[in-house]
Amino acid sequence: MVADRGGQDEEEDGPVPRTGWRVVDRGNPRQVVLLAPSSRRPHHWWRAGLDRTEDGWRAHVSWAEPERPARSERGAGLRLDWPSSSLELPAAAVPDLQVRIGRYADDGTRLPLDWDPEDGTHVVGHVLDPTTEEPLPFQARQAFAGLGPAAAPDAAGDVWLPLRWTTYDVERLPPGDYRVRAQLSALPVHTPTVPLRVTPRPAT
Repeated sequence: MVADRGGQDEEEDGPVPRTGWRVVDRGNPRQVVLLAPSSRRPHHWWRAGLDRTEDGWRAHVSWAEPERPARSERGAGLRLDWPSSSLELPAAAVPDLQVRIGRYADDGTRLPLDWDPEDGTHVVGHVLDPTTEEPLPFQARQAFAGLGPAAAPDAAGDVWLPLRWTTYDVERLPPGDYRVRAQLSALPVHTPTVPLRVTPRPAT
């Protein structure tokens, strides 16, 4: 196995741990993620990503990183909403749809958004069959650059985020009835599924 050590401070983090590693994720048979506790920095963990290549396993080991709350905790109280409970617009306007994000208490009181910047603000949208609610043909893999658009509130205090649609050629959907759903790419937070009516293109 070949190990790459990326960006660590040897004096602060110490040597890569020889014991204590545990598997936390298996993306596929060729990818494994492991964590090990730091012996020098309390509540910090080393992370190793293993990739199987034709030459054997290659590991990239990160520096010891601080513990983060679980995704479910970071997403607690977050809510994504569409502009309305049903949508009607021409296909050309679908790519410009945005969703509102907020954090709320159990009684519906709005709370500070206090966003973890590591989670980013990328939102993906899906167009669904109106009967089965199965996704229309879509691009399964999405590559994002950076952490996403700034989550700045508007004059009413609402934060709106643009969507990246997974559905192919969403701007050319035939007129008709559909359903739509959107979700944060990094957290288990999604909108309600709502109806979308695509109207015919205005005559010219």
